[in-house]
Amino acid sequence: MTLTTKNKIRLAFITPTIVTLLALGFFDWFMLETKHDSTFINTAGLQRKLTQDMQIFVGMVHKGQEEDKKELSDTMNAFNANLEIFENGGQLMHQHLPPLPIELKPQLAAIKSIWLDIKPRINLIIEKPIGTQEEHSTHQRLIRDIPKLNEASYALVMAYDERSNKLRTQMFYTLAIVALLTISSAIAGVWVVRRYTNEQQIAEAKLRKEKEEQEQLVQQLQDAQAQLLQSEKLASIGQLAAGIAHEINNPVGYINSNIGSLKRSLNDLFKLLDHYEQAEDKLDDEQTQQLIQAVKQEIDLEFLREDLKNLINESQEGINRVKHIVQDLKDFAHMEEVEWQWADLHKGLNSTLNIVNNEIKYKAKVIKEYGELPEVECIISQLNQVFMNLLVNAAHAIEKRGVITICTGTEGDHVWVSVRDTGKGMDSATQKNIFDPFFTTKGIGKGTGLGLSLSYAIIQEHNGSISVISEPGKGTTFYIKLPIAQAEQKAKS
Repeated sequence: MTLTTKNKIRLAFITPTIVTLLALGFFDWFMLETKHDSTFINTAGLQRKLTQDMQIFVGMVHKGQEEDKKELSDTMNAFNANLEIFENGGQLMHQHLPPLPIELKPQLAAIKSIWLDIKPRINLIIEKPIGTQEEHSTHQRLIRDIPKLNEASYALVMAYDERSNKLRTQMFYTLAIVALLTISSAIAGVWVVRRYTNEQQIAEAKLRKEKEEQEQLVQQLQDAQAQLLQSEKLASIGQLAAGIAHEINNPVGYINSNIGSLKRSLNDLFKLLDHYEQAEDKLDDEQTQQLIQAVKQEIDLEFLREDLKNLINESQEGINRVKHIVQDLKDFAHMEEVEWQWADLHKGLNSTLNIVNNEIKYKAKVIKEYGELPEVECIISQLNQVFMNLLVNAAHAIEKRGVITICTGTEGDHVWVSVRDTGKGMDSATQKNIFDPFFTTKGIGKGTGLGLSLSYAIIQEHNGSISVISEPGKGTTFYIKLPIAQAEQKAKS
């Protein structure tokens, strides 16, 4: 074996090592950037909430609630602190963050510009006495301009999310290049060794077999990594949703209580007013009677009675709707339920329908044909994710206006759920690939190709099956079959 051949063999094995080390360094950088982006996205979301809180407190202060001035001031300080971290970096959520990436500076500049414009006016609301002409004018301008700050904060959230998606795409291509370089180097090494020794020819066959196994393993790892990233993102969204739902419950509770108290107080006032009206005819002073009648006509007392009752009833109805939505959001997230347990699939379907209602209501009418279902041993939050994927896909498959039908029933020791739509349907070639990772029929930027792949994995994890029946132009039906009780070893796992 010549020295040149040895150098070629060394080069063939050294190259993938160097590439792998570079890939590990890039992966470490990617994970750090992703961690920073996740924190920044949460902080940008908090900026939106603080903006909404400021709008609420400005309204309360304008109505004369002096005690809310401190809350408004604290909210401004929190907004300022977060803005400072975005601009200069700093300590946040137990990690030291760098300044905002340069590609996101325009969004930050937009937020800062709007904030510098409205901040003095909010201070004026805090400092000026309630009811002055200047305070009223400032309040009207704030009501108009604060939503712009909310929109700018939302633009920063979306810019962060787009940046994270680009980072993930870069990471995927880097892994592909690393795998390609590694395989190419291995092939070159085998080719060099094969030219000079019979022993290396045997090794080539062995390497070929190992290479095929490695390719399969790389593919499996890529699929698993993609699903893990998707699952972690969904878990983070679920945790954030559950936290927001919990936070919303508090103000909704005291608003509901206040409306109830207001309703009782109004009833008492109307009761007192009825007694005054009964005593009105007994007044000796005709001028006073005329004055009372004139005021009653001016304010339209009868209309005022009915309008106030309607306003209270509508407010209570609105609060109840918010409570139902919050409860459905909490039920859908189920962040505390990470183990196998017995659950009602109908409740999960209804909660999921409420969560995705905005995706469906403009596209389709939902028909429920529920049968009798026992409780099923499952991880309900994962099944809710499957229901959500199927319902959203059904809505997207409908081009104009259609129908989505949800059916349930039992079959022996199994339960089944079907989701049928009247959308555009799929051909047989598409049906063969819909459960493959990264396969999507949606346009670029509109689908990741992981929804049905993740759903398939979840149903397999539950020892169930998922199938599809579709025909172009005649809609699609997804059919899920699940065991009522899991095997003992599965439940323990």
